[in-house]
Amino acid sequence: MNNTLKQHAQNLHLSGLLESLELRLQEAEANRLPYPQFLELLFQDAINVRHQRLITRRHKLADFRETRSLENFDWACGMVVGVIVLVGFALFIFTAMAAGH
Repeated sequence: MNNTLKQHAQNLHLSGLLESLELRLQEAEANRLPYPQFLELLFQDAINVRHQRLITRRHKLADFRETRSLENFDWACGMVVGVIVLVGFALFIFTAMAAGH
């Protein structure tokens, strides 16, 4: 890859494309990819890099205390809250009926 190509990509704000360009060039030569398919792979790489950077930026802005996964989430907790709300609603209706409303 030459410096002119790098400079053009930077001027067009396609730094994500630069990260995978060398690998994609080698892949295209080895597999004799048609130009449209080669460009599609490059563009998809650039989109993926931008998406990942966006997620990273949003994660940083959210300022989470710690990163957690759904693997350790207590799914039964939501059911308990639902039951409590349902019992409270039933109690409200019972009280309203007893008061004659």
